[in-house]
Amino acid sequence: ELSAESQKFGVNSEGLMEVEKVKSAAGVQKQPEPEKPADGKCPNCEKDITVEQLQKIYSEVKDKMLLEDLAKSLNKYKKVFKLDTCARKAHFFAQSIQEAGTNLKGALHGESLDYAAIDLPIQFKAFRKRNANGEAVDKYGNPTKDEKKTVPNDLAYKYGRSAENRYIANEKKIAEIAYGSRLGNKSVEDTWNYRGRGLLQITGRGTYAKIQQKINDLASDSKVQIAEGQDKDYTPNEAAVTGMVDWYKDNMYLEADKTGTLEDNDVVDLIINIINQDTNSRKQRKDNYKKTKIIFEIDKCSKVKPQQDKEKKCSADCSQCFDYADVWQNPEISSDNHGKNNNRFGYNSARGHKGIDIVSGPEYKDVHSLMCGKVVAIVDSFKTNQYKFQSLGNTLMIKSKDKEGKTVFILYCHLNKIFVKNGEKVKHGQKVAQSGSTGNASSSEFPNGVKGHGINKKYWHCHIEAATKGDGYNNFRNLGAYRIKAEDYMKTKFDKDGNPIK
Repeated sequence: ELSAESQKFGVNSEGLMEVEKVKSAAGVQKQPEPEKPADGKCPNCEKDITVEQLQKIYSEVKDKMLLEDLAKSLNKYKKVFKLDTCARKAHFFAQSIQEAGTNLKGALHGESLDYAAIDLPIQFKAFRKRNANGEAVDKYGNPTKDEKKTVPNDLAYKYGRSAENRYIANEKKIAEIAYGSRLGNKSVEDTWNYRGRGLLQITGRGTYAKIQQKINDLASDSKVQIAEGQDKDYTPNEAAVTGMVDWYKDNMYLEADKTGTLEDNDVVDLIINIINQDTNSRKQRKDNYKKTKIIFEIDKCSKVKPQQDKEKKCSADCSQCFDYADVWQNPEISSDNHGKNNNRFGYNSARGHKGIDIVSGPEYKDVHSLMCGKVVAIVDSFKTNQYKFQSLGNTLMIKSKDKEGKTVFILYCHLNKIFVKNGEKVKHGQKVAQSGSTGNASSSEFPNGVKGHGINKKYWHCHIEAATKGDGYNNFRNLGAYRIKAEDYMKTKFDKDGNPIK
């Protein structure tokens, strides 16, 4: 039932306010459990990468000697470049399968750019047909951000395989257009000579130079020299070393170390965001990991198992959360303020937005707690849609510890109703409030709004902030370095453009 205040809006509960409403043991001899090492170390982490494992990973490679050479280099430098745990190995090779291929052609012979015209816009933005506003369009001429719906432009048909060129791609021209002066390239020749190579497909003159510097510093005895970017095949040693250095220099191994603490797919996403954030192959890479985690026996790893045991087992007293939730189903970031990234903390320094705005549209929705925790502060003095300049309106603050044991305060803002009390313990996914339009998110169309102030009702949202300090800071102002990304504690993750990652 709507409150008297809400009924002033002249709408019912279906309009403005409510939206979400074995075999027998006999005769079976018990097998002894594997002996656990006294020092707690995992013996598999220490083991060399074997040719047999590489045969399962690069299943199309029939040359055993090639794989032996590859294994030799991998094992020689695996400790130097942090390829020295079960999880690190599994994640490294899950990415390598996608980057280098199960036949290793990309690693040894260089990136193939032999694309059909219709595939080029999916791979490279430069080959997408665009409208007068510069937006990529689909086959109907409608703007789209889904690369799979984009259509080829004239350059794609000219240089990609098509009837126009008798289905013979001009790979060097494709490289020139796709890479241009990006990635540190200085000439047309650079775009081809510094195309993707190695187990993780390092690309661009600038990247090659950084890789070479790390090789000189940490593995000079490998004799790998790639800085000149010659158009030649790589040896297994070059493919292995460049791939491991790329893994090391961008700290991908640190994300792999979160295996067991986070969901498998979340860890893979973290690594993808480093190696190739714009890729359209997230699903394939996650499938690759399902394969490599078996090859490297992740579930038996003593470094991962203790973390897996804790996964999804939130503290009974709600003091620590291991399984984050969303405020409501299918959250979307508001596109107000000239784009979604302008409504995300850390993505627009000019505006200085302090949280993330999850849009509800012209309606109020049930708000669910992102994390298990304890209610530590409430502001509930605002009437429905009551405007106040530079105000967050009704707010709810919940204190918790994240998966890694760090204290986190989550602040939910512009609320209409709050369903919990100060000091109450809540679980992730529990309904704790109702979104609203209080404070500076008010709409002048409705009672308690102020003409000429506030926002359009289609941009109503739940503004969410996060910080590592919250006691006595209910409005979260002036927190500086204590402020963190609230979206890190949401189940749904967003790409660099603010779109949900499916």
